[in-house]
Amino acid sequence: MKNWDEIKYAYYVAKFGTVSAAADALGVHRATVIRNVNALEEAMEAKLFIRHSHGYSMTEAGNDLVSVAAVTQEQFDLLSDRIRNAQHNLSGEFIITIMPYFSNLVIPTVRRFQEQFENVKVHVISTVERLKLEYGEAHIAIRSGQKPESPDNVVSHFFTSKFGLFASPDYIASLPKSAKKSNTLLEHRFVARTGEAATPFEYWMNEHIPEKNRVFMSGDVDVCKAAVRHGIGAGFISIEEKEAKYPELQEILPRQDDWFIDHWLVTHRDVHHTEKVQAFIKLMN
Repeated sequence: MKNWDEIKYAYYVAKFGTVSAAADALGVHRATVIRNVNALEEAMEAKLFIRHSHGYSMTEAGNDLVSVAAVTQEQFDLLSDRIRNAQHNLSGEFIITIMPYFSNLVIPTVRRFQEQFENVKVHVISTVERLKLEYGEAHIAIRSGQKPESPDNVVSHFFTSKFGLFASPDYIASLPKSAKKSNTLLEHRFVARTGEAATPFEYWMNEHIPEKNRVFMSGDVDVCKAAVRHGIGAGFISIEEKEAKYPELQEILPRQDDWFIDHWLVTHRDVHHTEKVQAFIKLMN
């Protein structure tokens, strides 16, 4: 007895008394019911039913089987109800993985999400590492750069970060007249990030700005922004953040499209349509 379907078909015949009634309840052709019942009897090497003109009646072996099958079916029904109720009364853990500088974008949505689903515990993992969605390490990831191409993921565009090359008024005032009048960047001082380039503007800086012009380096994004604001050098800051927090900063070069970064909402296809994921995505859009 390796196939629950065969037992289920026999259980439904016993429950409804005829093959036709069992087939109607299961939504299958009566031949399917007969085939599965015959296969089960053959596998058990025992007759489960006595066939007669008015339907099927059970043998002693059939009664034994159906008593066990009834309990099993009831357990399946209870499990199904628990799963459905859990989906409609969300609870448990919900894991989001983001880049470190995305917290301001995500936390407001987390608050609205928890206001609606107070039994859900949200765990935000802020890391540059790519957690494995296929292993259940996170329900949703916000990824940056090129659109993720894995066929196992569902990907939608989240937003585009636009960056500019900014400097403080103090820095600009400290420049020699030749630098102020010249279009060359080689007379400027720059604030740059340490480590391997990970963004379009970092690749651009590596290609266009010599090492000697990078006078301040840090792996911390906030430290780099502070260095720009305090006049150490020019550096990249997002347009949205500059306008909201640092209106005094001045753009020293017209912004370029290849400095911009696309961001993506990524979920694994096996969890994409779950109610937790759909509820969170709806709040983010």
